[in-house]
Amino acid sequence: MSPHRSAQSERRRRGGVALAGTIGGYVAVCIVGGLAAGWLIDRVLGTGPLFLITGVVLGFGLSFYLVYRIAMGELAD
Repeated sequence: MSPHRSAQSERRRRGGVALAGTIGGYVAVCIVGGLAAGWLIDRVLGTGPLFLITGVVLGFGLSFYLVYRIAMGELAD
């Protein structure tokens, strides 16, 4: 294997690791953000876990959307 080929493989691997970290970060922030916002709204309004559950579901939805956009951008390259 040539040195050029090895360096190119290493850059591709690092790019994949960075992409996985970005996706994981987006998913975590969206879900935890929805959880925190829902908990705060429930606490202020004195409701049950209605907004907490809604926030988590919206966080999942937003994270799915962001991951989809990232994946489509990567496939376009």
